[in-house]
Amino acid sequence: MKCTSCGSDNTQRLQVIYEGGTQTLDAQSAYGNVRATTQSTLARKATPPKKRHWTILAIVCLISLRLAVAFGNQREIPGITLFLLGSVLHAAGWRSPGSDLT
Repeated sequence: MKCTSCGSDNTQRLQVIYEGGTQTLDAQSAYGNVRATTQSTLARKATPPKKRHWTILAIVCLISLRLAVAFGNQREIPGITLFLLGSVLHAAGWRSPGSDLT
């Protein structure tokens, strides 16, 4: 595999970097089983993105739609919908593009 920018043969897939720099350690202590994961800085940067769970988002949208239909055309429904949607997205780990809070 060659780098598309410089043509170098010294390249690695992100999956190989991630797996090579990630170790899971299992140990037993007086308190029970302990599992720890250590990562190199490069492996942390090569971590694959988290999968998004669309089920929760779909349920919130359906509940919001049902509320809108049940209460008619009231002014509070868009605010409630946005609040619920924002809460679920935050709980699911969604971040706006460009926000690096890690």
